This record gives sequence, structure tokens and C-alpha cells, in this order.
Amino acid sequence: WAVKDFAPECPLFVQILRPENKFHVNFADQVFCEEEMKYALLSNNCVCPGVSTLLTLLVHTLKGRESRNAEQWQKDYSRSTGQEIYHIRVKGSLFFGEYAECNFSYAAYHAHKKFGVTLLGIKESATGKIMLNPGPSYVVHESDVCYYINTT
Repeated sequence: WAVKDFAPECPLFVQILRPENKFHVNFADQVFCEEEMKYALLSNNCVCPGVSTLLTLLVHTLKGRESRNAEQWQKDYSRSTGQEIYHIRVKGSLFFGEYAECNFSYAAYHAHKKFGVTLLGIKESATGKIMLNPGPSYVVHESDVCYYINTT
């Protein structure tokens, strides 16, 4: 492939529709197969009901349409379609700046209570390691990056 000839150190990611086409792209560093992903998501939904809806809503953000005659589950679903994942450095953040040097659980609870945001995880500045819900033993630092869910 031309990309590998021009820049061999550049990782090549390829997306295909069907798994039987994988042998055509054996030069790629990473291959994403839509059909395999679809079946993996459906099988995980059997083990953990609702996970496919959660991931779909996080990947495809829509502006919810709420009608007056809607049932409660439809209102909840509609409200959830406007959620996205964001990231921001703690220092200077409106949501998380005041929680620098506090533990993760404290920051997550109070940020949700005060701003309605859901803190998912932290990218540690020292190591670059991303941790989902590192728990109360982790202290949030000003140089860390927070990953959170909020309305669009």
C-alpha cells in the first residue's frame, strides 16, 4: 500500500465490512471489522442488557425529540441521546478545577451533584495511563485529564 511505502512508521488502520476480507488487508496494523463488532456487541448485550444501547448513544449523539404524550422510558431515552464523552485538563476546568488534590470518588460525586456531569476516568499526567474509575485511593492532580459524560 502507498501509505506504508511513503511512511512505514505510520500505523495503518483499516475498516472492513466482512471478516472474510481480512486476508486482503494483512499489511494493516489494526483491522476493524464491522460485522464482527456488531455480533460482539449483540452477544455482550445478552450478558449485560443495555450495553449496546449505552455504546450506541455515546457514539451517535442526537438531539432528543420529546413529545408530551411520551411514556417515561421514551422521555428517559430521548434525554440520553444528547450525551457525549468529553475530556479536559483539571487545571482551569469549570467542572473539575476545584477538585484538584481531592480523591477521585469525592470529585466524581460532587461534580455530578453540582454540575450534572458524570466523571468516568482520569488520564494520569505522569504516566499517560488512562484509568476508568480509579476509586477513592486516587488523588486528582491539576495536570491530569478528566474524561466525563455531559449533555451536548
